Amino acid sequence: MNIANPFSHDFLATKPNKAALVLQSLDTELASVYLANVPIRILTPVIENIEIWPAARILESMPTEQSCAVLSQMKFSMATSIIRHLETHQRQLILSELPGHLVRAINRSLRYAEDSVGAWMDGSTPHFSNNLTVEECIKLLKNAGKACDIIVTVDANHCIEGVIPPGALFVNDSNRKLKDIADTRCKPLPAQTGLKVAESDASWLKYSTLPVRGRRGELVGSINHRTLSKALKKNTPKYVDSPGDSPIIYLSQALLASFKGILALTANSVVDKSPQEK
Repeated sequence: MNIANPFSHDFLATKPNKAALVLQSLDTELASVYLANVPIRILTPVIENIEIWPAARILESMPTEQSCAVLSQMKFSMATSIIRHLETHQRQLILSELPGHLVRAINRSLRYAEDSVGAWMDGSTPHFSNNLTVEECIKLLKNAGKACDIIVTVDANHCIEGVIPPGALFVNDSNRKLKDIADTRCKPLPAQTGLKVAESDASWLKYSTLPVRGRRGELVGSINHRTLSKALKKNTPKYVDSPGDSPIIYLSQALLASFKGILALTANSVVDKSPQEK
């Protein structure tokens, strides 16, 4: 049976956030049917705007090839979070089909608790040897064609040495070494750090993205403040009404008051009766 698709490619491409709100309210299988023939470049931003839980359910209903294509194009932190919430057999199936380098980064992230920095970090952070020159670094960034908030410098053991704002590359001599212009006062966040602890780090006052280190000080990724805020929101329990504000409590109190009133009326009736009436 053919189902009329209310989602035009133009609508999905120009208003992915609005499309996401509608899609996440639909039956999962129906949503996946509507999205079956949508190009991946249009589909990916839509899925990224859907809440994580329904997004995972929709991807589970899609053909594995389509799900993998979407996850491969998605922001790393979002892809990892969605994969974390897939059913076990579906997660294993998708991980077996994704590119090897992405699987390794995702598996590394999945080792961390969901309320830790490591679970939300981006594993594809631009980083270069601190012995490279500014000119060499600029060429490598241009070849990669990827925008970034910070550049991380590392030593021979892949341990974090410092960070450089991309703009700093263009105001320094092209022959200067990265280690000479890197900010070594910006301390990386340990991957095991809790989200709430990370939020209070003073380095956010200067940088919108911070490097994340492993136990030996090696670079394992980075996390930006926007991702951190989303992660905190997701991991914060929803507001629960206090007992005094709960409608159920109000109803219980009303029933109790009515019951007490009935008892009082019954007691008065018994007292008012004369001995002859008994």
